[in-house]
Amino acid sequence: MPARDGGTFIDARPAESPGDDGRIRRKAVFVPDHFHRTDKIQEAVDLARIGVLVPRVAMQLPMEQAAEAHRLLERGGLRGRIVLTFDEPSPA
Repeated sequence: MPARDGGTFIDARPAESPGDDGRIRRKAVFVPDHFHRTDKIQEAVDLARIGVLVPRVAMQLPMEQAAEAHRLLERGGLRGRIVLTFDEPSPA
């Protein structure tokens, strides 16, 4: 989902940025800066849960297909991230 006029585009990958254009603010966020900030991680989870933060997911693959996920990423052309899923252990 693109940012709306007056919104903020958060860029989690360092890259050349065109900067602010007056309608949309751009802000770079670096994960290592927030690695130990569990409050920030929880805030992101909460925003995703209520639909304010909408991650773009291209596909979900089971953890056992991690190598395939890497091949797909290297090939390029995906719109969104690949999410690896981990099954809950079976109750004993």
